[in-house]
Amino acid sequence: MRTNNFIRFMALTAIMSSFAFTAADAQRASRYPEMTYWDFTFRDAADSVDCVYNPTNNELYLSGFDTDGKGTFYFAGGEPLRVSCFKGTKFQWRREVSKAGTTCALFRMHGDSLYLVQNVTHELIALSKDGKGDVRRVKLPVDSIKDGVLHDKYFVLCSNMVEHGDWNDYYELTYFNYNGSLMVRDTVNTSLRDKYMRPAPDFYDQNTLDAYGNRYARSVNPCWDYKGMFHGVPLYVSGCRFTLNMDGADKKPLRRKIDVGINAEEYYQVIPLPVLTDITDYMCHTGLPEATILRGTHVYYAGYWHDGRLMVADFDVDKIFPTVKDEVKKWYNYIGDKNK
Repeated sequence: MRTNNFIRFMALTAIMSSFAFTAADAQRASRYPEMTYWDFTFRDAADSVDCVYNPTNNELYLSGFDTDGKGTFYFAGGEPLRVSCFKGTKFQWRREVSKAGTTCALFRMHGDSLYLVQNVTHELIALSKDGKGDVRRVKLPVDSIKDGVLHDKYFVLCSNMVEHGDWNDYYELTYFNYNGSLMVRDTVNTSLRDKYMRPAPDFYDQNTLDAYGNRYARSVNPCWDYKGMFHGVPLYVSGCRFTLNMDGADKKPLRRKIDVGINAEEYYQVIPLPVLTDITDYMCHTGLPEATILRGTHVYYAGYWHDGRLMVADFDVDKIFPTVKDEVKKWYNYIGDKNK
């Protein structure tokens, strides 16, 4: 009898421990059903996310952030530069990858590896996403790196200005594959730089007006707002405004905005301050558009509060556009029937 009771006690203890582990690592709900948070810390703890934080002006700079969209998060930051991994909000591992920090966040998971472009030392750094094995480095044949984008199958780097003109400045764009091999190099002017670095589908509702007589297209910057394909439809995100490149039932562009208030105090009670991802200009620190990412059907946004919390805001786009999946499916079925 005592043995059976002991077994029951141990089984119950294991179940409760498992529940506690799950609850501690789970995302936190917000007042909006479309949005949840993943909470981390960026100081004063062994499992802090590495970053560069300036308490004087409350600026926090990250060298990179990514997720598999299934609850695993990767961060790069600090000086020396480290990459860390979390399952949910539970710390898994940390690796130092460079003595120097970066000034531009160029980081992405690709296949089974994590890739980081060290813009200060001009290196491509790669390591396994499980944190094991060697850290691999490839020297990149570029003179400077002021911007860049790590795409799904290649990455592109932008140099400092190489030529100043009366009407345009010129920059060198260099394209690489993920083994660090040079693919192509080109010089472009300012007006073409973002289009070549961040190619995106044009927002087709160029001339549709809203209720105030303004063109919808004015609020969509494809090169900066395009995050990827959502159920086969281009998705553009700017702050709490989500726009799909298709019309709704009212024949107007399909867009939703999470109403988090009109003043900064209300807004930042819901949406954390955005992390900085570009400090190449010592006078003006800002964020690159890749700080907000689409993985699967969720959009992730890294932010922080000055009390030491770093948060990832998690937007469930299926809840923001609950009918789109079925509408797209009906459309493809209709096209298939027409082709038959």
